[in-house]
Amino acid sequence: MGIMLDIMLARKNNNGDLQIVNFDNFIFTHYELFPLKEKLFEDVLVYIPNKYDVISKRKYGSFPPEIIPIKDRYPHEGRINPNIPSEKMRKLYNL
Repeated sequence: MGIMLDIMLARKNNNGDLQIVNFDNFIFTHYELFPLKEKLFEDVLVYIPNKYDVISKRKYGSFPPEIIPIKDRYPHEGRINPNIPSEKMRKLYNL
């Protein structure tokens, strides 16, 4: 129903370097994220972390990450059945 954002908190470590913590308590350094790079994703130009390959290897064990089986894929909000519209969609499209 709109744009989704990942919000990360930043803090300085004992050396004064900026660290950024995401929702999984995974710590990135400032230099792994910035400067952001532009990449095409399904015909849309998006910003991605500077060291996206390093981040992927550290967090997921490989780059690119291993593909998750379709049966195990679902958004943060939970599993979605495409054949059963949500109440919000029923109201929006008068179903």
